[in-house]
Amino acid sequence: MENFQGQDGFVWFTGVVEDRNDPTKLGRVRVRCVGYHTDNKTKIPTEDLPWAWVMQNIHTPSMAGWGDTPGFMVEGTWVVGFFRDAESLQEPIVIGTLPGVPNQAGNPNFGFHDPNRRSDDESKPEYNISKYPPTPLTSSDHGINESDMNRLARNETGFNHKMLTTKATDQANYINIPVAGGTPFAEPASAYQAEYPYNHVMESESGHIKEYDDTEDNERIHEYHRTGTFYEIDGGGNRTVKIVGDGYHVVAGSDHLFVGGNCNITVESNCNMYVKKDWNIQVDGDMNLLVQGNKTEQVMCGGTNEGFSKEIVKNGFKTTSVDHTVTNIFGEKFNEHIKSDISRNYTTKVQEFIGTTYEQNIVESSTIRVGTTFDLDSGTDITIDGTTANINQGTKGAARLDDQVDTGDDPAGISGSDGSNKIEAASLSVKIGTNAGSMTEPTDVTETDLLTVDLDPVTTVRSAYGLDNLNMDAVTARAISDGRAVEIANGIDPDENEGIEYGDGGGGGSSPVTGEAGPIQTEAALNQESYSGGSEFLPYTAINGYNLDGKLKFLSHTDPRINPQLGQILENIAETYGSNLTITSAYRSASYNAKVGGAKKSKHQQGLACDILLNNTTKEERLNFIKAAAAAGIQGLGLYFPSSSGANFIHMDIGGVRQWGPSGSRRSQYGWAKPTLKSLGWFV
Repeated sequence: MENFQGQDGFVWFTGVVEDRNDPTKLGRVRVRCVGYHTDNKTKIPTEDLPWAWVMQNIHTPSMAGWGDTPGFMVEGTWVVGFFRDAESLQEPIVIGTLPGVPNQAGNPNFGFHDPNRRSDDESKPEYNISKYPPTPLTSSDHGINESDMNRLARNETGFNHKMLTTKATDQANYINIPVAGGTPFAEPASAYQAEYPYNHVMESESGHIKEYDDTEDNERIHEYHRTGTFYEIDGGGNRTVKIVGDGYHVVAGSDHLFVGGNCNITVESNCNMYVKKDWNIQVDGDMNLLVQGNKTEQVMCGGTNEGFSKEIVKNGFKTTSVDHTVTNIFGEKFNEHIKSDISRNYTTKVQEFIGTTYEQNIVESSTIRVGTTFDLDSGTDITIDGTTANINQGTKGAARLDDQVDTGDDPAGISGSDGSNKIEAASLSVKIGTNAGSMTEPTDVTETDLLTVDLDPVTTVRSAYGLDNLNMDAVTARAISDGRAVEIANGIDPDENEGIEYGDGGGGGSSPVTGEAGPIQTEAALNQESYSGGSEFLPYTAINGYNLDGKLKFLSHTDPRINPQLGQILENIAETYGSNLTITSAYRSASYNAKVGGAKKSKHQQGLACDILLNNTTKEERLNFIKAAAAAGIQGLGLYFPSSSGANFIHMDIGGVRQWGPSGSRRSQYGWAKPTLKSLGWFV
């Protein structure tokens, strides 16, 4: 029984992988074992080392290609294992790898190092440096003199993973994405806030990454392709998907999509949709269509004469406004049925050309009034039929050919008496007067102005905000301008609502006024020792007897000089909500308010408002936060999920009861928030 593994001794080893290119493709590696093999490669070349089998974990059955295969070791990896032939020591088995803190690059000229050279040119220093360990690794900047644990797992100051920098840099290219009828949005900033040892990271040689992060309150799932394509699910269950190349979505069966809030789709180029069968659209609210170019609508009716096109407007009005020529062409009959009064106003000449018969049928009375000359010309006959035809309000009949004339005259030479000298017979139905008669003056033409479209909404919004250098696109400006009109119609001063909020840079993004990226420093933040301008309140900090439990975290760029009443309300909200609040905007001076694009009458300028970051939050958590805010006494509420910068936050103030979405108007409020806001007393 001495020749069975474990019965003839159990010999351990540690060593370094020098070759992983197993010709049998079974995942084996060549290992140089400490104490058994020399580092002299002349005596024992890498190719003479025995192939070591690699033990797989219990989630890989090592059968039929199932599980995770092959194992992930590279040349230069330290491993631990045992020899299953304790006497010959030619059948090593690797059972695991050993991390460490490498203090130098590998030397391919010696054993116990990666034999692969960084350069094949003997004249270059890289010829005598091993490929692994990398110094640094291109995809992550990982280098020597640091732990072999992934930087994403460690999250240490001074050891930032390159992927995070790459994502942040590219994220800046996808902010202020315009939305038709709404305010812009942005790619959310990375939710990475890992703490060791809770982030479980897998990174491949080329830079593909998987993270399963169990950091409390910041639990994430993240999968990243080395090119920058990724998806990330943050601690609130919010999912970001980014594809840096082309995307394809193929569903062989049915596809179902439900969106509980707003759905924003922005296409930079063409958008083509082909529906091979019926297309049904139902809009329970308003529908707005803006076409900047031309519009063509073709209805083919299936190629049959029985087809049709219908438009039904029920219980409402329809207005068509055309600046220039209107042309209607009808191939066959034109039927028009109007069940009430018709008013037509023509401010210039009207001409009608009728190729054949023209017939009008009027059931009741009809009047034609002409202010000046009225000519009625006919190439042949004109027939006028009526019970009575009256010209110039006449009372006497018109004479006709063969009517009797002056029948009282005697023939000459008999009596010589003179007759009446009048026409004695006339028409009973046609009467002619001698005077022009009276006439009701024609009703003046009622001119209706053409409907207008704001061709320069950016200038309109700049004027409304008093910011000549405000930087935004026409789509965003139109949404803000339309929202302001809604607020005015509802008796709300739109200058008190924040339509260009982005969190002052605390959640990323750049100022829409100055273009400055990142947090915009308040005057107080730049000079805490001597700055005293603006606010009448002391900083809401422990040194002044406020925020003693640290429930409010004012980011370093903010000015915490807010009204103590607001501060206490925020502390109460934090207590109810069960989490400290991170404040990205508090008091603003007038100049700072203009720098970040604040509203003219922003409550921040009075110390009555704060913006609270709510990243990594679920919809339910946000609604609970709103409920806590209402119960604590918050009056003004603005929701930004996300804002144009990609940050998620809520504006809260005690400056009057009102609520708005990211455009500064109730018009842009999120559908998922409206029921809760309405139940809490806000007008939606």
